[in-house]
Amino acid sequence: MEWSLHFTAAMDMVSDEALMQCRSSSSNQETTMRKDFRKLLGVACACALMAGMPAHAYTECTGTISAVWTGDGGGVQVVMTGGMSWNIAPNDPNLKNILAMASLAMLTGKQVVVRFQANGVSCSNQPTRSDVAGMYVYN
Repeated sequence: MEWSLHFTAAMDMVSDEALMQCRSSSSNQETTMRKDFRKLLGVACACALMAGMPAHAYTECTGTISAVWTGDGGGVQVVMTGGMSWNIAPNDPNLKNILAMASLAMLTGKQVVVRFQANGVSCSNQPTRSDVAGMYVYN
């Protein structure tokens, strides 16, 4: 009988220790899961905020080219139908490519899209712009 009481008491003690260990382990897992969830939630919020922002801050204007001027120390000025004009500085690395494309577009009557570095540029008649980032010609 005495042996049975000691055995039962020992089992209760082991069971309590095992239970405490199990609870501690479970608590650590919950803490880790909460930290992981918070990180995931932070990434999701950052992605949601970035999705609402414009990916690029530039303006694209579409039209046809009515005139191309070269001169003034190697610069190029392009005038689009409607009066919008823009120029390319002589030291611009895209000068030759844009001159070739603008000439092609003017001679063939094809439409162009000109990308300006600034956001919110008016595509109507305005002072000559010099912040051309690139252009493409299309049918």
